[in-house]
Amino acid sequence: MTDIFLKSVNMGIAAGWLVLAVMILRLLLRRAPKQLMFALWGIAALRLVMPVSIQSIFSLIPSAETISPDIVYMQRPRIHSGITAVNSAVNPVIMQAFAPSPEESANPLQIALFIAAVCWIAGVVLMVLYAAISYWRLCGRVQTAVLFQECMVGAVRVPVWQSECAVSPFVLGFVRPRIYLPFRLAQKDQEYVIAHEQAHIRHHDQWWKLIGFLLVSLYWYDPLVWAAYFLFCRDMEFACDERVVRNLSAVQRADYSEALLSCSVPRRTAAVCPLAFGETGVAERVRNVLHYRRPAFWLTATAVLVSIAVAVCFLTDPREDTEENRQWAVRPAILMDSSRYIDPYMPASRLPYGYVYAGTLDRAQANDTGLEGCAYYTSPHNKNYIYVYQECGVPVGTYETDSAQRQWMYQPWIREGSGDGRNRLTLEEVQRLSEFGEELTWADFEWYDHVETGSGLYIRVYEIDEMFSLWVGGGLMTDAPLYIYLQKDTDPEERVEIRTQDVYDFVGSAFGPDADQSER
Repeated sequence: MTDIFLKSVNMGIAAGWLVLAVMILRLLLRRAPKQLMFALWGIAALRLVMPVSIQSIFSLIPSAETISPDIVYMQRPRIHSGITAVNSAVNPVIMQAFAPSPEESANPLQIALFIAAVCWIAGVVLMVLYAAISYWRLCGRVQTAVLFQECMVGAVRVPVWQSECAVSPFVLGFVRPRIYLPFRLAQKDQEYVIAHEQAHIRHHDQWWKLIGFLLVSLYWYDPLVWAAYFLFCRDMEFACDERVVRNLSAVQRADYSEALLSCSVPRRTAAVCPLAFGETGVAERVRNVLHYRRPAFWLTATAVLVSIAVAVCFLTDPREDTEENRQWAVRPAILMDSSRYIDPYMPASRLPYGYVYAGTLDRAQANDTGLEGCAYYTSPHNKNYIYVYQECGVPVGTYETDSAQRQWMYQPWIREGSGDGRNRLTLEEVQRLSEFGEELTWADFEWYDHVETGSGLYIRVYEIDEMFSLWVGGGLMTDAPLYIYLQKDTDPEERVEIRTQDVYDFVGSAFGPDADQSER
């Protein structure tokens, strides 16, 4: 249930960007056909129900998955909103409030998310019950209605009823919709009101409003979805008015406006049944009717093109930042020995064993990275890496840095296209990961190739090279590993617990006397 709730939250956040875009377009395209605005809300609804999405380079969604389902297993829980400022503001709060403690028997974030998921389900049920009860009560109140006439909507006969319980004209029903009018409605207004309700039925607006309310019920906790629903209902009425007055004269539009004014009801009255149509928001509708002009062709064409662009940019997710994509994307690179070196990995506070001072980067090597004059280090054991001593973001997790905080550290750069470290754990990364100590979890090693072994316990073996391997073992994947050993394969008794012991010294002793690495 928690996973479904988190999926709902992530879908709501992604759709929220589309809702904001549609809100802005409503202001910019006020003179465009109202039916187009109605269609844009349909795109937003589609985004809210899409469990998967196409990835695109044109996507403007900052993050396809703001809250990872694995957040409950993280030693340092955090979100990935795709916006650095948001991450920097929110993640420290989450880490402080929900970081699991060895002294506690239960993960506080797991408990909080379970409670939130239960509240979400309860809210959905209450919303649906409210709508159903309101609908049934309204059906009961209009049972004394008197048949007034029948009208045609396409090839279907639609009955028009009059009722003393009808405060304002409305449409009730889905498969067989019916029009209800108040007895007090003046005869001169009846033709326009019925034409308006016919337009609703002709375009199946009763179904669209039902879908909209169901989405609000699913996302009742999201204020942007509520705002979208209210604006969607208003745009539905605008589009319906536009269809009715399109071929009316100025005098007839004035009469139509008077009919709207005579049927207006307070917003609270319209909320008695959220699935029926009542005449609300009349003031702005009257202004639109009185000032209606057929949109110019160029305006309609522009609005359509903008809507298509919005759909492409907000119905798609950003491409996953996989290693393959990162290596071949246009990104900062150091040029050395006819190779490009890119920087996909986290910086380290200490230089791994075997790397020695090789000089400083000149202008051609720095390649507009701003690192000209910085010291770099190479190793005879691994030609695919170089380390540059440079100012960079401070690590706040095993795969995340805070760019707002800066300090000088050793930044690894990997030779593009080498594939080293892509799925296979490297000795350099073991040394870097060891700096996070007790914060290391199973998830920090999930990305790398491994072999499952053991019985009763989870034991994963990560082959590093012909000399070393990493062993991670424990009882449950949700708990911290019992051990994380870097082992010398030629002598399995020689090993070190990377969270509590010095990996750098262990690697150095395995290779022999340390090389001089102090020079910069």
